[in-house]
Order: sequence, then structure tokens, then C-alpha cells
Amino acid sequence: LHIADATAEVLVKKGINTVGLSGTAFTMEPDFYKGRLTNNYGLTVQIPAEADREIIHNITKELCLGEVNPFSKRECLRIIENLANQRAEAVTLRCIEVKLLVNQTDTDITLLDTTYIHAKKAVQYAI
Repeated sequence: LHIADATAEVLVKKGINTVGLSGTAFTMEPDFYKGRLTNNYGLTVQIPAEADREIIHNITKELCLGEVNPFSKRECLRIIENLANQRAEAVTLRCIEVKLLVNQTDTDITLLDTTYIHAKKAVQYAI
């Protein structure tokens, strides 16, 4: 059960063709996640600019240490807005920690909690 497959199924079902990818550098930069979305499902994947990827990665580190910073929330929302401006129809929250800062009521763009999507798929598979 690959998390990218579970996420892609939701995206395709919602009719979303272009998705913004948010997460740690390990998720946004290599092809194991975004490549799977593109190659297996024909989705267009937008990732933040390099400086913004570093910001998100560092915010994730803060959150892992229990630091919830209002400035970091504003930065996350700015980056999400930038992805929307690049024609992303939805943005994945690939790190569960980001959910401590940002939720759907903070933005008009669809946010997808990929950890929840993956867990739900695992439960469906198990039963």
C-alpha cells in the first residue's frame, strides 16, 4: 500500500489533475512520491521553490520538537497559496506535523491529509 497510490486514487476520484506537494525535503525532492503520481496516474505535481522547500522542511523539524510558531503558520499558508497560483487544484499535507499549523478552514484550496488517506486505505485493505 503505497501512500502515493492511495493519494492518487483520491485525487483522480475528485477530478484533480494538478496537485501541490508539501512535505519534508525527502518527500518533495526525490521522485519516489511525485514520480509515482506523474508516471502512474498522469498527474501534474507542483513543488514549492527551493527556498520554500527548505522553509517547510525546517517547520516540520520545529513541529517535531513541539514548537508551534504563528510565523511558521503564515509561511505554510503563503507557500500553499504560491502552489495554488501555480495552478495546483489541491495541496497535499504530506507531513502529519503540518496539520498542527494548517487546516482546511485556513485556505480555499483543497488540502489533503495524506497520512489520513493512507491509513484509511490500509483499513479498507485489512477488512
